[in-house]
Amino acid sequence: MCLSGIRGTYQGLTATVLKQGSNQAIRFFLMTSLRNWYKGDNPNKSINPVITGAFGAIAGAVSVFGNTPLDVIKTRMQGLEAHKYKNTMDCALKIMQHEGPAA
Repeated sequence: MCLSGIRGTYQGLTATVLKQGSNQAIRFFLMTSLRNWYKGDNPNKSINPVITGAFGAIAGAVSVFGNTPLDVIKTRMQGLEAHKYKNTMDCALKIMQHEGPAA
């Protein structure tokens, strides 16, 4: 079954917005937390760019792990079998009911 038109273009939009939003929220939260931890009581303390890069890599990796469940839902909503799902919530519920949290 091929989706076309506006519906096909925006299939999985809610899941995509949730995935991207959670990704950025996790990343910014962790990056800020690591920076504040490093600076401690001295907000004017400079941070070496290599350390900033390491913090960014850590924050990026954690954000990927943190939003993988939403990425699975987004991928299912935009895949060849997207017609099985009424909406994002229906997709999430069917995955949990039929495949469990490991999916």
